[in-house]
Amino acid sequence: MNEISVPILEGKSILLEEGCSRVECPFCKKMEMPSLIAGIFDMKNNYWNQITDAKFVANFKCCDSLYFVSCKSLTLYSEHNAYKPEGGWTVIELPEINGRSKNLPETIKRISPSFEAIYAEAKEAKNAGLMNICGGAFRKALEFLLREYAMILHPDKTGEIRTMSLSNCISKYIDNNVIKCFADRAAWLGNDELHYLRKWEDRDIFDLEDFIEHAILAIDLEERRKELERDMPKPEDPEKEKEKNKEKEK
Repeated sequence: MNEISVPILEGKSILLEEGCSRVECPFCKKMEMPSLIAGIFDMKNNYWNQITDAKFVANFKCCDSLYFVSCKSLTLYSEHNAYKPEGGWTVIELPEINGRSKNLPETIKRISPSFEAIYAEAKEAKNAGLMNICGGAFRKALEFLLREYAMILHPDKTGEIRTMSLSNCISKYIDNNVIKCFADRAAWLGNDELHYLRKWEDRDIFDLEDFIEHAILAIDLEERRKELERDMPKPEDPEKEKEKNKEKEK
């Protein structure tokens, strides 16, 4: 049995037997060995050979999600000089934000405050393990972001953008091909979450969230590029400037 070193409070660490207990991931329901990041317990209320009420911050690698896990006790085995969890791991607390969650770029918040609110609720539903309903929330969030972004790009087409199908909106009014690539595929998977029959059987809610995250990054990058080119325009070629000045002098 391998041992791992797990940090605890006050800069100390303990050795813990690895691979001794699996627990169901709250997201995908797979039986997973949580990767322990840090221990949280007070050694003043425990003996070194028996630790009770031990809690750990753990990462479920299957979904890259952070949770708190606990076990009944940790028992020190002198032959290995490592602790063994007794009673198996139990998920004891859901975090508000999991390991995949990121703060939205300011550009996205400005483009669509509604997206920010809906997307946060979709993530909360997913964090709570509500896998059958969070997909629809992700799809709704995506639609708000793309329609409102399209209306910024084409303010004279607001009425049409509001009423046309999302697929047509992406095709006609989202200009950047990278954004369009991820937006299209996120919309396809979002539709699968709303319909009885799935067209993309090999894709799931994690792919949907991933594609939305990439669409967010692509939109942010495109808007930052525009802002940079506006604020720091490329200097004109000196020869061209001379030609312009000659034309003005004539």
